[in-house]
This record gives sequence, structure tokens and C-alpha cells, in this order.
Amino acid sequence: MTGADLFAIRETMGISKNEAARRLHVTTKTLNDWEHDERPIPDGVAEEITAWEDEWLDMVAARIEDVADIAATGDLQDVDMTLHADWQMHYDEAGMTQREHIAMVQAIRLGLRLEGIPVTTHWARG
Repeated sequence: MTGADLFAIRETMGISKNEAARRLHVTTKTLNDWEHDERPIPDGVAEEITAWEDEWLDMVAARIEDVADIAATGDLQDVDMTLHADWQMHYDEAGMTQREHIAMVQAIRLGLRLEGIPVTTHWARG
């Protein structure tokens, strides 16, 4: 895994540098060094990052497939997706930060649009 791979995966998934460092039990300096190819990424870390990405992709793909299956029956006119304005509420419910939630919604939205399924997004407040 290259530093650019690590950066791209982390950013795509909406994981901040601080959050990634916390989850990997390293400093942000170490993470920064890895992302800029100033230090090699240990194999165990690369495997963990790959596992994060695989799990995330599986979640995105499953949600897109579920909606696409419903749309194929003709019973679906539009998809209404929710972005949580209260990040703490979402973190408590889903175990992901608001940034991660937004990245997930964006990926699902794009996947649905690529399937030709109209999507509307709104904020959930409160």
C-alpha cells in the first residue's frame, strides 16, 4: 500500500487524519509520514486499512443493491436520504462520525444515480 492509497481510502471513507491515527493507535505525525511516503506503511497497518475499505465498500454496495432491487420492481419513484445535522446523535446510533456518515451517503447517492435512480437528500435535525 502506498501513502497515496492510504490517503485516498481514508478521505473516501470520510475518516479524518486524527480519527485514523486514533484507530490505528499511532500519532498523526506517523500517519502523515505514511501518507507522504516518508516512512513505509507496516504490513499489518496496510491489512487493517484494506479491511476498513472492504467493510465500507460492502456496506455501500449492499445499500445500493437493496434500493436497486426495489426500484427494479417499479415500486420506487424516488429515494429520500438523510444527512444527520447532529453528529453526536448519529455517532451514538451508527458508530461513525458525521464526516464518515456524509461520505457514506455521498457514495450511496452516486451509486444510485449511476443506476439511474433519482435521489433526494435532506437534513435530519434534533
